[in-house]
Amino acid sequence: MVDHDERDDVLSETAVGVRVEPRTDATFEAAFHAYQGAIYNYTMRMLSDSEQAYDATLVSFEKAYRAWVRLPEDADVRAWLYRIATNTCLDELRRRKLIQWQPWDRFTAVFHPKQVASDNPEKETLRLERAQLVRRALQRLPENYRAALLMREAQGLSCEEVGTALGISRGAAKLVLLRARRKLKDIYLSLGGEPSDD
Repeated sequence: MVDHDERDDVLSETAVGVRVEPRTDATFEAAFHAYQGAIYNYTMRMLSDSEQAYDATLVSFEKAYRAWVRLPEDADVRAWLYRIATNTCLDELRRRKLIQWQPWDRFTAVFHPKQVASDNPEKETLRLERAQLVRRALQRLPENYRAALLMREAQGLSCEEVGTALGISRGAAKLVLLRARRKLKDIYLSLGGEPSDD
């Protein structure tokens, strides 16, 4: 298994080792270095497997490299890269027909930044039970809802960027996010989860 530092070197060698037109070489390399970590983290959350996330990141940047010369000057590069990564991950998820998630602690740190005091075992047990229910609910979400939520909540993309990444308008992205949150809540409650106080 390749560790994360070696992955960065391999990713860098892959992107830099390919020759492109001089005018695009520097800008693609800059985009690669600016977003490789974020794209890897996103693919890791989507695929829950470091090797598959690494492969998906490489494939995403390879696709981006091939299309780089056709990218309009005023394009949102970040959203465009997330769109490519999303499509790559969705292809993989469809191929394996199995959805897995990363360790719950990483995910709750994004969606639930308030930490329960470790000296209260009753609260910690309740939190863990809720976390298991939310994890099960997330596994049942449609892939496009999961992708939209991850991009918005975990990666911090704007609604416009989420829309660009999913190939829909900003308004449609807001609607997808609203529906995804409602669907997640409905599934959570149907699994026996308690309604939140807020």
